Amino acid sequence: MEGWLADCLGGKILEIWPRMDFNKGKAVQELIGRMPSPGLLPIYLGDDWSDEDAFQTLQGKGISIFVGLGSTPSAANYFLRDPSEVGEFLERCVETLRS
Repeated sequence: MEGWLADCLGGKILEIWPRMDFNKGKAVQELIGRMPSPGLLPIYLGDDWSDEDAFQTLQGKGISIFVGLGSTPSAANYFLRDPSEVGEFLERCVETLRS
């Protein structure tokens, strides 16, 4: 969707935020709370500053991955350079689960 939105806006991204105290970290907390399971391992991938709340929320509770050059400070546990590395990471996760 982001690529489509960027194309429609001439390469500019428009982010719309609700007028309430809510962010991606609170959304992650809500999802985790709705799916309590002893074997649950949340994995969150994000690529900009708006994902930092989710990265912080997952500290000690899951895996957070920043997708980008890693030149920006982040609360994420891990970094992947680009979407192709995300694909490789997900493929390895699937292989691990199958074995």
